Order: sequence, then structure tokens, then C-alpha cells
Amino acid sequence: MSDLAVVACPSCSQAFRIESARIGEQARCGICGTSFRIEPESAIQESVHHESSPIHETEAVDEATVMAWMDEALPAVAGAASVNAPTPTGEPTPSGSGIAGSGIAGSGIAEDNRATAAVRLTHIDEDGAHFEFLAALLSSEPVRTAFPQACVGCGTTAALTVYLIRWQDRIGNEAGGSGETSAIAVGELAELEAGAGFGTGSNARLLTRLPELHDRRPPFHLPYPIFACPRCRPDREITGRVIRRSGQEACRLSIAALPTAVAFFSNSGGADTPEFQQLVEARDRQHQDWRSLDAGVRDRITHWFTPRGEERFMGFHRDTETPAADTGISGIVLTNRRLVYQRLASRREFPLDANGRLEIRPAGTTANIRIFEEENRPAAIKIAHTAADELATRLRTLGCAWTIVR
Repeated sequence: MSDLAVVACPSCSQAFRIESARIGEQARCGICGTSFRIEPESAIQESVHHESSPIHETEAVDEATVMAWMDEALPAVAGAASVNAPTPTGEPTPSGSGIAGSGIAGSGIAEDNRATAAVRLTHIDEDGAHFEFLAALLSSEPVRTAFPQACVGCGTTAALTVYLIRWQDRIGNEAGGSGETSAIAVGELAELEAGAGFGTGSNARLLTRLPELHDRRPPFHLPYPIFACPRCRPDREITGRVIRRSGQEACRLSIAALPTAVAFFSNSGGADTPEFQQLVEARDRQHQDWRSLDAGVRDRITHWFTPRGEERFMGFHRDTETPAADTGISGIVLTNRRLVYQRLASRREFPLDANGRLEIRPAGTTANIRIFEEENRPAAIKIAHTAADELATRLRTLGCAWTIVR
């Protein structure tokens, strides 16, 4: 039976459980980053198996969070406690807590990939990349300056508006129950930077110009800036919620655009983790993703294409007879369920699970496309030759029942 002790960070007062043998060593708080010496008088001794342990009264961080502690001489406070050891409530720590290095059950992120980044990537799905971190980290400027000065939707750096994440104040009692965030505009980035008298690109200095949210309690009142261009809506790109993990508040943040998620995770200290590599690979697999299209192109496409339910966007192929400046007003959109055709005044839909035929006739760098369905005239359009090859490949990959003639 090993002896443990509960100690508190002298800066942010966060309590942690460590092995008693570590008393007297130098440590760095994984919450606020303060370096300090673990003094004997600050440690409350306890036994791992003692039911009346003082840890029940001190609300120390669960054992998974101990992984966030960084010793100045060692890569981590090794052996402080196992992930499944008793928590402050006396129950085993859930492997899916998602906080400070614990595994995420069913998320696709391996439980053995326990890195030291304070912000954790829990899983990646069709809605984007999903992260979690302790709410106490909102007091840390590096966490609140992790979003790059680029649009969270399309990635452009032009004409950006600064928004603040407005965390929902009411916290649900269950691990998954709380309200989602909203974002409120506070000004144009160029004007805020000019007014502060400093150059572009400094998020840390930008924080000094941003207001606190007085209708939110600490630490959710602190400004957490994100950026969006006039065409993108940040409330559709960034969602989040406040949850409870082992009696503690934690923030769950979802980022729809994977390029933005990659930059955010890198800036949050996750670049050296296995999860970061998984995120980069997921981003690279998204060929011709909706969010990779220019914002103006997306805006024009939405006049004739709207996704349905859980339908997945697979690609857009422009009509080469339309001027490049008008890209998006006509062309072909392919989803995992249908092909949507738009040219001039004609708009048609072709279900992929119905009988049909696609004819591709090369014509130099372009290809003449004709799409047939029973008892209807074919839809004709000209697209790039490489785009025609990609369209045929995608249809085969999707198991489309159509006949493809080349």
C-alpha cells in the first residue's frame, strides 16, 4: 500500500494527488503553469485505500489529471496514481473522461496515447474535431490565444471580425448535459489592433483590448477570441459546452473545419502527440471538402444546393463554361446519396441508388458530361478532364449503381 499526499498549487489553488515520495521535489502545475517546490507542510498525507481519506474533502483532481503535472527534471510525474485508481468520490475513474491524458472510450483515440498537452483531442467525426480541457485553464492566456488569426470556417486572413466565445453558464448535472456556446462580435480585427498600437498577429496583446463578459461568472467571463470573415458564421463552425468530469468543470470544444482544428491543437501544445498526427491525417483525407472551398463559391452553391440530414458532401465540380469569377453558380455537387446538377435555369437531382448512366467524353483539358436517368432527357455539362476522372472514381467508391461510359 503506497502513501499519497494531496497538495495545492500556490498560484491557482488547484489540488492534486501525488506520491508522498515526491515531497520536496520541484514541479510545475499543469493547470496554470506555475513552477513551485512541493513543501512538506503543504501536503496532506493519505492512504490509497483509507475510506476516510482527506481527499474526499479537498476535491483533488482525479488521477487522470495528475498526468498533466510536469516535473522540471522528468517528462511527467510518473507513478503518482493509475488511471483506474479510486477517484475523489471513491469510484474508478472512467476511461472516457477525456481530461489530461485519459482514454476516450469509443472515440477512435487510443487510450495509450497519453500526452502532456493540457487540451485533449477526444475524437474526430463528420462534425469535426472535438476537444476537452479543464475549465480552470480558461485563466491561462495561452489557452485563450490558441486560435490563429484566420477565419474559423474558410481560413482566409482578410476582413476578419473578432468574436468571443460565450460559454453557457448553466452546467448540467450529467457528463454530457449543458448548453452550447454562442459567439458575439466585438469588432473588426484591423481596428482593434490599430487602436492598441501594435502590429498584426499578436493574440496575447489583442486580449488586452477585448472586454470581459460581465454576464458570465469566472472563469467563463474571460475573453476567448475566435475570428471569422463576413461570409462564414462562427456559431456554425465552433460549438462547445461546459460539462462535469469527476465533480470538476470542463470545457468541450468542437471545431468543424479540420485545418482550423489542426492549428488550434498545435497552438495548444498538442503538436507532439499521437492524436495530433491522427488529426493531420484526417484533415489530409478530406479531399475537396466543403470547407476547403472559397467562401464566395460556397455562398453561390448554397443558392441551389442544401444538404439533407446526415448527407455527406463529397465534392463540387465547376462548369468550365461559366466565368471563373462566377464559380459556384453552376456545376455538379456530389454527396454520398445524390448528384445535384445546376446549369443556367436547369436544376436536377440524380439519386445514386437509382438506375442511371454517366457518359464522359474527353475534349482536351475538359470533358463533356451527360447524365441519364429513365424517361428523362440527359443533363449535359462541361467540366475539367481531371474533375471528370475524379467524379467517376468517387461514384465507383460509393458503390453507385450507375453505368459509367467513357
